Amino acid sequence: MPSIIEEALKQGETPGQAVATKNDPPLAPIGPYSHGPNGLFNRRDRDNPVFSAMMTPQMGVADALPVFNGSRFLDEAFGGTDAAFESLITGMTAGALDDFANQPTTPCADGPTGGLMKFCSLVNTFGHYKMSTREVEINRAGRVADRVDAFAVQVANQFPTGLFASPTPTPSLQNAVNTELAMRIWEMVMSFQRMIAPRVFTGSPVNNVGEAKDIVGLDIHINTGNKVDSQFGTVCTAANSDVKNFNSGIIDSTTAQNIMAYIEMADAFVTHKARRQGLGDPEYIIAMRPELWQVITEVIPVQKYEKIIAMINRVTNGRAVVDSQGVYNERNAIRASMMIPVNNRFIRVVIDDTIAETNIGKVAGTPAYISTIYGIPLTVLGGYPVTFWEYFDHGNNQAMAIQAMASMLTWVTDGGQFRWTSEFSKGCLKLNAVFDPRLRMRTPQIAWRINNVGYAPLQHFSSWDPNSAYFVDGGQTQGSNERYYSAWSPTSPTVPGGL
Repeated sequence: MPSIIEEALKQGETPGQAVATKNDPPLAPIGPYSHGPNGLFNRRDRDNPVFSAMMTPQMGVADALPVFNGSRFLDEAFGGTDAAFESLITGMTAGALDDFANQPTTPCADGPTGGLMKFCSLVNTFGHYKMSTREVEINRAGRVADRVDAFAVQVANQFPTGLFASPTPTPSLQNAVNTELAMRIWEMVMSFQRMIAPRVFTGSPVNNVGEAKDIVGLDIHINTGNKVDSQFGTVCTAANSDVKNFNSGIIDSTTAQNIMAYIEMADAFVTHKARRQGLGDPEYIIAMRPELWQVITEVIPVQKYEKIIAMINRVTNGRAVVDSQGVYNERNAIRASMMIPVNNRFIRVVIDDTIAETNIGKVAGTPAYISTIYGIPLTVLGGYPVTFWEYFDHGNNQAMAIQAMASMLTWVTDGGQFRWTSEFSKGCLKLNAVFDPRLRMRTPQIAWRINNVGYAPLQHFSSWDPNSAYFVDGGQTQGSNERYYSAWSPTSPTVPGGL
């Protein structure tokens, strides 16, 4: 597949294509550039290799979910439906047959009738997100201030950009530091990830304004009292998830409830429901913030024994012995495997630092926080997916017919997930991309979450979020602008070329 850069650089190859007209909107190149006068890496004090200290969102949940094309049931003639429905048979009304008292007492009498089946459809819509690059001027690209500036920047560490909401042809950081267009695309994708990352949980179409459309996030899917039939507005309580409240208790304090008891009860509740509904044992993941995972792994090996120890202590002269070395080894094994023991089986834990967190002040002199633990069903019935991403296919047949007329002005990547358009006017280029995802959960009744789980780590981790108190950056957004004495200006140094 051609890279985004290769596609972009094809603009204008065909006569009559991508040529600006008098009605084209003006484009203004926006710095900084990576090299040349004021270039970010035009520094005499730059050493190679450089190391990246930047952090990107750890979108554990988003990347754990499968992704499906919205046109998969539409023969690619259409890209997807604006409205999708999670349809559930929610139960049956009470009928005369439910009560033994209604049994006939005389021969040949009709028996009582049963209740009426009930049905509910929950509507779900696509989000609609846009992103664009800073403009780049073709005459400015490729310039270096001098031979020192021309030495290629070498990046020592390449960090993952993430799978979800990240186009596969996104330039590497190595390319971004040496190529003007690649840098702009890389910056765009990184910022796009930071915008969309928390939407996985907090997204809500309530936020929709005009063309800006949000997804239905997990905080809506995994909830109670908010499931209503899309046609009649009736409440569908059978679709409610299991939502518990830990009441801001600090999980490793002596006064808080047993967090493992909460997790095991949530698992037992939804697993019992899934089995009784004929869904089998659901496969699901448990998601939490990395700081919470660090603390909770300290208490899991002990808390799972608490009820047993308490029962033994009730017995006269009863004594319980705990193997401290065994507990320590189990803690390490849990951390290494990213699995926790829940009701006689191990459940995979996904770390996600895009889960919302609230600082609740200090506990015993240590800053404390609350956040949510999520139990997210992935499959039922031995592998049928129930929580997944679905995207509008921008590569559907109708869109591709229009694209053929527009030639290289527009293209799609990632199987139609992203629709790209280019603007080229008077030597300046700007790229735009559109992404329309939908987060679906077919069985919200077997999802769970525990709200307001408190934890007080010795130290909070650094954050990817520029709005977080734990975000750090520093440094400059542009480099130096070297000036030299010259034949035309022997007394006042000037910038060669004046760019």
